[in-house]
Amino acid sequence: MKRVLIVVALLLVVVLVTGCCYQKRTLYQSEKILVERDGSLVTITDLIGGEEHEIRVARQRIGQAEGQASARMVVSGERLKIQAVYNLLIVTIGDDDPIYIRL
Repeated sequence: MKRVLIVVALLLVVVLVTGCCYQKRTLYQSEKILVERDGSLVTITDLIGGEEHEIRVARQRIGQAEGQASARMVVSGERLKIQAVYNLLIVTIGDDDPIYIRL
């Protein structure tokens, strides 16, 4: 009985440790752009222009968010324009249509 409890406890520890670790996830990938998330760090890579931008995202309660009705500008460059609204990332490349990415 003790062996069974020890094995179950070890398996539980392994599941808890591996479940708590953040892994880099690809949120969006195309010929022009790559968006990856690693915990609270979001990396936006312009594959054509070679630019790379990193932003940190944090959860906020809706009642505490500043500028609730308008988008918060995160990055604006020559080719990229990145906006964040709640848990949505809006990426515009040049004159193309915007890309909406859920965080």
